Amino acid sequence: MHNIIIGTAGHVDHGKSSLIRALTGVDCDRLDEEKKRGITIELGFAYLDLPEGGRAGIIDVPGHERFIGNMLAGAAGMDLVLLIVAADEGVMPQTREHLEILSLLGIKDGIIVLNKADLVDEEWLELAKEDVRAACQGSFLAEAPIFAVSAKTGAGIEKLREAIFEAIAAKGEKDLLKPFRLAIDRSFVKEGFGLVVTGTCLDGRISKGETVELLPEEAELKVRSIQVHGNSCDSGEAGQRLALNLTGDAKEEVSRGKWLAEAKSLIPSRYLEVALKLLPSSPFNLKSESQIHFHYGSAEQIARIILYGPRELEPGQEAYARINLTEAVVMKPNDPFVLRFYSPLVTIAGGLVIDPFPPKRSLSMTARREFLDSWREADALDSLYLAIDSQSSHFYDLRHAAIRAGFKPGSEELQQALENLLTAERIYCLNPEIYISDAELKRISKQAELIFSKFHSLNPLKTHMRREEAKSRLFQKLNIELREPLLKLLVEKSYLDTLDDSGEKLALKGYKPERSQEVTDLENIILKTYERAGFEPAENTEILAELTAYKNEIGRVLKEFKELGLRDINESKMIEILLDDMTEAGLLVHLTPSLKISSNKFKEAKTMAIERIQNEGSLKLGDFRDAIGSSRKYAIAILEELDRKKITKLRGEARVLVAEDLQ
Repeated sequence: MHNIIIGTAGHVDHGKSSLIRALTGVDCDRLDEEKKRGITIELGFAYLDLPEGGRAGIIDVPGHERFIGNMLAGAAGMDLVLLIVAADEGVMPQTREHLEILSLLGIKDGIIVLNKADLVDEEWLELAKEDVRAACQGSFLAEAPIFAVSAKTGAGIEKLREAIFEAIAAKGEKDLLKPFRLAIDRSFVKEGFGLVVTGTCLDGRISKGETVELLPEEAELKVRSIQVHGNSCDSGEAGQRLALNLTGDAKEEVSRGKWLAEAKSLIPSRYLEVALKLLPSSPFNLKSESQIHFHYGSAEQIARIILYGPRELEPGQEAYARINLTEAVVMKPNDPFVLRFYSPLVTIAGGLVIDPFPPKRSLSMTARREFLDSWREADALDSLYLAIDSQSSHFYDLRHAAIRAGFKPGSEELQQALENLLTAERIYCLNPEIYISDAELKRISKQAELIFSKFHSLNPLKTHMRREEAKSRLFQKLNIELREPLLKLLVEKSYLDTLDDSGEKLALKGYKPERSQEVTDLENIILKTYERAGFEPAENTEILAELTAYKNEIGRVLKEFKELGLRDINESKMIEILLDDMTEAGLLVHLTPSLKISSNKFKEAKTMAIERIQNEGSLKLGDFRDAIGSSRKYAIAILEELDRKKITKLRGEARVLVAEDLQ
């Protein structure tokens, strides 16, 4: 059974509603004002029973120019169009505008109906056929069949009905594997039931009891019951008119233009990148930065258009553009839209969405045009790669990329595409929700190279950067949970070297610091100074005073550092660099920010502390101070370092052993 939506189109008073009544027995004009004025104002809905069983939905649209917005709301989801022209009047302005709108929306199939044939003779009827055929040249109705009928007398109605059945039978089945999506065109609150919305199901299927999302609000609702073309059903599908009774957060009526969709299958956005064409018949040029009326699905809003390249489009010209919306929309790649001039209201252009989630601040227009060219030519796999690549620097989750590329989040097709890209090393996985492209990894690697190069130049004696420091320097603005996997990736792909088994020490690939003999000699002098000081070493800032006899050695190293590019260095800063280097090399042990001790002396203190604890069960501060022959200040600093290294711990007023390996 085919699910299909039939729509009407045509000028006001050409008999669209009366034709639907003749075909179905349903009067689509439900408003008192419509009956009083004899014209359709709002969308009308009916159904046509099919010979194979089931029903085709019918949408009757208004023909008056003042209600083109309503016509556009009903055109979403039409599969087959009946273009209705009054035989006695022929093609009129809204005949042409409706035809252009339907073409812009990508509708492919239709039938031309010359209504009111009873009002003209055969000669006039032939002229009317020639008139409508000429108007349809170059459109999807160029080769469409023409049926002359009279909705009033019933003449030709049966032949038209049979042609409609044949056209429906020739249509392919809908793809029901896509996520459910419905464009809401009407809603009301029914006493005893609550919220009811109606609309055309564009994609997928929905069943009673399922949870859906009201978009763009992203409110979750539950489907209590479903009607399809007036019949209660357990489910509804693409190509059907549905009425859904909903429960959940939304208690009041929902405005036309909202969407219902499978939860998490669409993402609202206030920006779109599109391919558009200005109609050859447009009475106006389209200037960049213009305000326009943007029609999509069953909704309309004011938007601003930014042309990529030309500052102005003339009738018949095409361009890429960015559309900045006043309210968020939920659109997918290749969704059609229609543009109407801001004032006066006339249809001027339309096109297809290419990227429904472009960056908020666009790159250069040239770069965006190149990206959109690549996107339009890409297959499904390349589209997914481009989506991941273009959002990699923002680290958006996979759902964004999947929806942008036209994949259903969580689908087997998406997983297979990801595996193919991972195998080809075109993308890399940071966690199950975040992927980055090979191009983004290369960009990050260049940033890492710059940061490490600067670090090495400012720290000429350091062989490496600590892992946590590297993550902080490289990924300052990045979420903490993504820093480690990114750093691992840089190491795995050999952009950075690890200098120890634990991976704690990192350096730029191939970096080897060159240590001069002058530096080595001065560090040996400093080490001997610390060795002589024993358990009461000088503060960092006091070391210079201890080295007064070595002015020449200090001067040579200071000159060398300046030649390496450290222009603002002085003797004090130079000593700080040397002390840090000696600590990294294990020659000194860091006790406090301003206090270090020779490694040998620290080992002696450690041994004495361990032996005292083993012999006496614990070690008090005063006993340790006496054992090393030092002051309380240095004894506390050494014991606290033993605590930090998890060799001892404080229990009450004494220390006990905690380390398993005391050697």
